[in-house]
Amino acid sequence: MNVRKWQTNVKELDEKWSPNAAAILKVLGHKWSVILDSISLFTDLPPQIELSKLTKRLFSSFLARIYDPMGLITSYIVHLRLLLCNFHSGHSHPSKQLS
Repeated sequence: MNVRKWQTNVKELDEKWSPNAAAILKVLGHKWSVILDSISLFTDLPPQIELSKLTKRLFSSFLARIYDPMGLITSYIVHLRLLLCNFHSGHSHPSKQLS
């Protein structure tokens, strides 16, 4: 079995299976630090988003950019989506600034 794509946080096995592997890998869209054995979650905010000028359209766009296939931040995403539903219950234009 070829194990070139395998990596572990056990140093002895990692040196044997993948001696030239990077210390930080992308796993299902998240960064995994092999040495610290930690997963980092990140979302790129577009540079045009300013919290003082947030609109429903920009907030929806931000939520659509969140990629979480492992479900690690699902509880936070649910709260954000509920907040978006509250914004939409006001029946204002999508480009109107939120207060």
